[in-house]
Amino acid sequence: MEYINKNHAPQANAIIDAYLRNITIPSPYRPRELYQGFSSQFGRNNLINNVLLPEQDNRCCYCMRSMPSTIEHIIPECVPSNGLNYYFNIGLGGLIEANICHTRVYMEGNSTPGQYPHEVAYYNYAMACSKCNNERRGNKEIYPLFLIPNIKQQVIYNRNTGKIFWSNDPDILNPTIEKLELNGEQLKAIRSVWIFGHDNPTQTYSTPDTVNSINEREELVYRAFGNALMNDNCISIDAYLSLLNEEGWRLVREYNYFATI
Repeated sequence: MEYINKNHAPQANAIIDAYLRNITIPSPYRPRELYQGFSSQFGRNNLINNVLLPEQDNRCCYCMRSMPSTIEHIIPECVPSNGLNYYFNIGLGGLIEANICHTRVYMEGNSTPGQYPHEVAYYNYAMACSKCNNERRGNKEIYPLFLIPNIKQQVIYNRNTGKIFWSNDPDILNPTIEKLELNGEQLKAIRSVWIFGHDNPTQTYSTPDTVNSINEREELVYRAFGNALMNDNCISIDAYLSLLNEEGWRLVREYNYFATI
């Protein structure tokens, strides 16, 4: 997992300011309308393509899948006003009261200078794949792992099974891992295939991006599965079998972050 350095506020806020200056505030204001109005017409795609994706190296902020497709609200869109305090108390990556206020407070004209409504605040944005954003995270309260500066040193991947765990603060971070299902069977299988290929190259291939035939694909997956099974007899064979068809293998290739782990 990689740290996301949220240091592009001037560029991002210029895009968001242009949107906020040109909107008509509905009355009564209804939650989510501010974000829904932030379309490509008002610079949403500009923000995604020129700020959010580059600062994450085009990877999901959670699972590291390449080419994430959705904006993730670190502070959920539906959070009540007092729910922002949990994230403010963590104080990572610009998630502080000086930068962000509840959207309703902003729309009612009660924000202070410098505050952006949380539904369209740059510091509250990250990019995530649709599965992590919509299915795994949803509106669950999580610890923003990717805003921890030394997160790469804290995250450890088991080289045999692909399981993720923490070298520090497990009591704080493990609940977030569970909520995000980052140790789901298929994700572990995908990681283990990449890591096993890296650690055990053959004369013709190593990691999945070097595999040249269906036979090599099957061989790599089965070799990785056998290695994982020797280290954890609860490993799911179905998770590995799901990687063998074209759709599953395409998914494997989208996790090339793990080629050099």
